[in-house]
Amino acid sequence: MVLFLFICSLPVFAQKKYAWVSGKIINDNELILPKVSVTILGKTSGITSNDSGYFRIKVPADKAFALVFSHTGYGEVQKNFYLSEAEEEKVTIRMERGNKTLETVVVSEDKERTETGLVKINPKNALALPSTVGGVEGLIKILVGSNNELSSQYSVRGGNYDENLIYINDFEIFRPYLVSSGQQEGLSFINPELAKNVNFYNGGFQAKYGDKMSSVLDIQYKKPKKFGGSAYVGILEQGLHLEGITA
Repeated sequence: MVLFLFICSLPVFAQKKYAWVSGKIINDNELILPKVSVTILGKTSGITSNDSGYFRIKVPADKAFALVFSHTGYGEVQKNFYLSEAEEEKVTIRMERGNKTLETVVVSEDKERTETGLVKINPKNALALPSTVGGVEGLIKILVGSNNELSSQYSVRGGNYDENLIYINDFEIFRPYLVSSGQQEGLSFINPELAKNVNFYNGGFQAKYGDKMSSVLDIQYKKPKKFGGSAYVGILEQGLHLEGITA
């Protein structure tokens, strides 16, 4: 007689254990708070409370965990639990309005803006310009093709000489203080040693610059940081400047 013994091994799967947490969510005025996000700490998904402020979420049993309650305009609430299998705990969660002040946000961009019709001029180049009329105006005459050689005035796109605006440190310089036809024709109004930025618009400039039709010359003078000075000599003009700071 032969005896055969068969041993069968059946797979045993570990069954996860769950519990439940339910309840309602109110604010600091005892009013129902709907649409509150309820998540298990460390998880990315969860549930939201309904319009009555009620929620019910399935949670792991026989292990410690925490629920996180969050809502826009309210401080986050975290509550710890430890439940047995199939147990359900009912809670009331009170959320208080957040009083966190948002920090000041400063938006800056180092990238240079590109504007239609804008030409940036290096004022240092005006001193080395091989022309009878030096200065920033001499550079502009080269850019716009103005051929009035012995004058510091320039014509842009066929416009008259008085259709060119000049701004220094955001202030408009009006015609009585500028070079007029037949008077000091070769002189420049601008000392290039004082200029920090020189922007020239030959069209398409912003409305803030006024009602002239031809061009805008926008000059920003530099702020002195120490005592210094310079001098230059040209065919038709000479220049001298001193700068310094007060204690």
